[in-house]
Amino acid sequence: MRTVEALTAPHAAAAPLRSYCAFGLRIDSQVLLDAVWEGDGGPADLSIVVRDLGVEIPGADAPPMFEFSAERQLLVWGPVGAFEICGDSISVQPAVGVGASLLALPLLGPVMALYLHLRGILVLHASAISVGDGGVVLMADKGTGKSTTAAMLLSKGHALLSDDLVAIEFDAHGQPFIVPSFPRLKVAERYADTLLWRADEGQQLPHTGLEPKRQYDLSHHFQGRPARLSRLYVLERGPQAQMQRLDTHAAFGALLRFSFISRFGSKLTASLPMRDHFRKCAALSNQSVSARLVVADNLGRAGEIEGQIIDDLARS
Repeated sequence: MRTVEALTAPHAAAAPLRSYCAFGLRIDSQVLLDAVWEGDGGPADLSIVVRDLGVEIPGADAPPMFEFSAERQLLVWGPVGAFEICGDSISVQPAVGVGASLLALPLLGPVMALYLHLRGILVLHASAISVGDGGVVLMADKGTGKSTTAAMLLSKGHALLSDDLVAIEFDAHGQPFIVPSFPRLKVAERYADTLLWRADEGQQLPHTGLEPKRQYDLSHHFQGRPARLSRLYVLERGPQAQMQRLDTHAAFGALLRFSFISRFGSKLTASLPMRDHFRKCAALSNQSVSARLVVADNLGRAGEIEGQIIDDLARS
């Protein structure tokens, strides 16, 4: 175990606050978030500050540590640092020598997902793409090709709404819509050279025992305004591309399964109120059309998926 005794220069407490905008929020952050669009400098909905939380940061081989309570939520990853959510503030204690690019990965992923959940927003482990006058959500297990399928749709001229973490809210009439995040897409390096971009482009992401990925700047292929939710798709891999509608019960199960907070396990669900989350999943499964979408194992046939999605949307 090692304690962060002093914050390194890039994370000094005196670092200036920068203004950003993502997930419909104004964010002031002392941690540099290169992937996120700059904000307008208005009053912040969320503040991200760097400070010593007095937490012992475990070694790189230690499993993540989570503590959940009504007062605060603490998330610790040994190779990265500690993150504390308290109200509309996230405090970050970096591990020694960790740079902003590595801090941003959990900060804009599981930490942000938990913060949004606490604000009453439904968060899915998924990607979202603008297709036609609405948005489609792609939910899938790791390795199924969620981001790869999203990249294929982008290469066909559609726009990114969010990658890896999709926030869904409901309007005054109870209709669901997708809240855009930031213009970045992460793709496994082994697939990067089969997509729209070459493998030697984009930014190689820092990783700790995970499959290497590259992150692409999609500022020119990003929709920054919310989109009406048109479809929820559960992706699977198979020999042939195909689609099958899901009934309400199956859709509800898929939403629970791919809710981002399910990644924190029963410790979170036992510590925080979940009734509103279940209610939103039920409402979404009742109001939205969901389908099982099989992606062909041969990536060269990925283009078949776009035609199936467009045909499916035309039937609604």
